[in-house]
Amino acid sequence: AVFLVTTCTTLISGAIIPKSRSWIRVFDVSNRITPYNTGLQWQRQLLQDQIDQQDNNGNSGMCGSVLLLQHSHVYTLGSATDPSTSGPFSLSNGDNTEALPFDIVNVDRGGQATYHGPGQLVVYPILDLHHFGKDIHQYLRRLEYTVMELLRTYGIESYLIPGLTGVWVKDCQSLKEFKVAALGVKISRWVTMHGASINVQPDMRYFANIVPCGIRDKEVGSIAQFAATETSTAATGGITVSDTAKALIPILERTFNVECRVTDPQLLLMSETTADHPR
Repeated sequence: AVFLVTTCTTLISGAIIPKSRSWIRVFDVSNRITPYNTGLQWQRQLLQDQIDQQDNNGNSGMCGSVLLLQHSHVYTLGSATDPSTSGPFSLSNGDNTEALPFDIVNVDRGGQATYHGPGQLVVYPILDLHHFGKDIHQYLRRLEYTVMELLRTYGIESYLIPGLTGVWVKDCQSLKEFKVAALGVKISRWVTMHGASINVQPDMRYFANIVPCGIRDKEVGSIAQFAATETSTAATGGITVSDTAKALIPILERTFNVECRVTDPQLLLMSETTADHPR
């Protein structure tokens, strides 16, 4: 697909030719579990960095940053969430083996209830859309196409459903539609926050405790579920979030037409606090 972008590129004969190579920082901490509020703190820190660059008329070519991580078990409730219809419907009790432990966080993004947890790759682009067309809908489509290209590397064909955000896969036997990736974003001064969650092989029981994104007539699926018939490693648990994150980076470069510079995550970890784990 050809994406129309402004500041960073020029279209010539249907091809995207960079005027000057723009770049983004990639912080890959997907090999560890990050509490949700710690990841939110990192997002806000990177958001402010990008806004400061706008204020300082920065021309370094840096268009933003991307966080790649896994969260501990949490339900995030967007601004459109109605708890009576969206859940979570059961209570968390970490001391009761019959109950699933989780946190609940109200978040400043659109959308409804979403689950994050181990086995799920969460992608938080903190991008200045001045470099990408200043079009929120186009930005969402870029994110979705990035996920679709990632799924293709696992032999999974996916698609979009008009009127619904996210990336979908159809089970060829049951013909049911499964959501493998969910999206939710917030924009501040044309800089993005939040992003996409990609189910690699999470504990699927957690999705039964909510109505994911408020969609009742669809299922939730994972890469491991659909790649199992295509790759022998999937059936034995060989698909990891960390490997999926590494596979995503070159796809981000192509989809957003930027250079991804993998950056030492110690810059983020030094700011991590143990207080950011709400109950």
